[in-house]
Amino acid sequence: MSPVDKMRLQRQGLYSKAAKVIRGLNQERGTADQFLGAGKLRDTPEVRAAGQLPGGTLTREELASHFEGLLPNLKIEQYGENPRMLQRHESARLNELNRRINATYQGGEPLTDAEKEEHQRLQKRVSGGQQHLETEPDYEDEDPEPLETNYDDYKFPGMQDYRERLISLKRPVGKSERIFQVHTGHRDHSNLGNFDTREEAEWRMRDFLDENPGYRAVVVPINRKPKENFWSSHWNNHPDVLAHIRLGDRITGNSREEMAPIAQKLADHLGVSVREMGSGAADAGVKAGVVTPEEAATLSRFMRWNNDYSKMKGIEKRLLHVDELQSDWAQEGRNKGFYDPKNPYEIFDTKTGQTHSKYPTHEAMWDAFRTMPEEESRGLDYGHARDSKKVPEGPYVSNTNHWTDLALKNVMREAALGNYDGIVFTPGQAQADRYGLEKQVSSMSLKRRPGGNTLGHLTVMGHNNDIRHEGDIVDEDELKSLIGGEMSAKLLGSQPVENTNDQTLTHYIEGDDLKMGGKGMRGYYDQRLPKNVMRLAQMHDKSAQFAEPMTLTGDEGQQYQAMHLPMSDEMKKSILDEGFPAMKRGGSVTVDAALAKLRK
Repeated sequence: MSPVDKMRLQRQGLYSKAAKVIRGLNQERGTADQFLGAGKLRDTPEVRAAGQLPGGTLTREELASHFEGLLPNLKIEQYGENPRMLQRHESARLNELNRRINATYQGGEPLTDAEKEEHQRLQKRVSGGQQHLETEPDYEDEDPEPLETNYDDYKFPGMQDYRERLISLKRPVGKSERIFQVHTGHRDHSNLGNFDTREEAEWRMRDFLDENPGYRAVVVPINRKPKENFWSSHWNNHPDVLAHIRLGDRITGNSREEMAPIAQKLADHLGVSVREMGSGAADAGVKAGVVTPEEAATLSRFMRWNNDYSKMKGIEKRLLHVDELQSDWAQEGRNKGFYDPKNPYEIFDTKTGQTHSKYPTHEAMWDAFRTMPEEESRGLDYGHARDSKKVPEGPYVSNTNHWTDLALKNVMREAALGNYDGIVFTPGQAQADRYGLEKQVSSMSLKRRPGGNTLGHLTVMGHNNDIRHEGDIVDEDELKSLIGGEMSAKLLGSQPVENTNDQTLTHYIEGDDLKMGGKGMRGYYDQRLPKNVMRLAQMHDKSAQFAEPMTLTGDEGQQYQAMHLPMSDEMKKSILDEGFPAMKRGGSVTVDAALAKLRK
């Protein structure tokens, strides 16, 4: 791993656990096996996945650097404003300490040791926050303009400083490919597939015209994005997005409803109306024991009083609201399968789609297929795995826990950098209600022709009588990838209507039938996510526990109970000082090692 890549990893708060243990050993030189034995690392996931280790005698630092070189090289990008790392009272305190430091050059009183430590801690968080995102300015003396968010229409009500964050695999982008498609006027065969050469496409076109006299067909050249990179439908211009996070800030404890009784209590004590109170009321209330200093601080800011309390920490809580975690790469891989970018050409079973064997080049695949005995090749076909709609392999995305942990580590580091009081997560039922298909679609139909070569022709209509999607569906797997397993089962399970004129059967659903139960959303956000969050939290504070659920109000007044993790000072300090292991619950070191070689 280059010094730049290592610095990037440290900025992201991630480290190699194996490298950390090895650097902590007393042994200076030895074999890899001796170091692993001394560090009790032999049976750890990171070491098992690392493959063959360097042979011979090497130094402790050489072996530690080797493990760091196998870690994924990640890039973090963001749409929306960078988060504020210091709260108002902390910014005021940092400014005060900076003025004190400047005054020492003119003979002023120096900072105490405690104040120096406080200054270093605040300054570290500011600089850490600036480096938390890796958007580089065009000029050294100019801050980059924040990119506008794409999906703020979906943000949960009450969020502030909404932003969208992408965690991507940093690796070369391949060259775009010129491929050829055969387009026809035949409804069941509007596109006959992708072909690497014009000659192959023209062969397929002639076969089609021979079988379907009277139809037209044309070969269309198109440019396709590189096969070895993954391209998300949500982030079309960003290759290899492992996970994305939609998040923002949520402030509690300073609303009019919460402040009104505190203000009235203080006004009653002073014998005036709330509107008659001035900035000195806060100090008088604290001295009389009517309000706490924290209540006085929040009330001072709410009433816009400029006093000593307005710069202090109040009763309000600043929470990091995680609205959504998602990995398009993982989801597509789960639905369609993964392929090895180093061996993308496959011989496969035409019925099951299962891979029989795979090869690095088209020539190697063809040689293997044409030399197969006839009985072995029966029921098999061949081609590029991308054409079978599989997606390339990558770190983290083969397991839901892996990419979830990667995203959560980023979230918890930000919560520590920003000194947030806690993290709150949009619950599963809110996600199901927000993304309910009935909100976007009015009806869905699948027209099937008995004996056809496809499952049928899908038409999805919007509420404005607009066509949201239309096209042939090859099989049930493709239908599931488009509308989900639950909706696919509903559509195919509906009573078909027969059209005797064209001998078709049409499945049709609309209205309440488009509503889904949200089982998948609730399973992820209400069951899997809490377990992962708590495991990561207790790595840094063994006493960490969830607080009482927080009530959140949706767009239509629905009340949801949201998971709320308080961030203790111990947890925040440990996260900033220690970080998280990059490969603990996440990633295939073997795949990443191959990608690291590509970078060289």
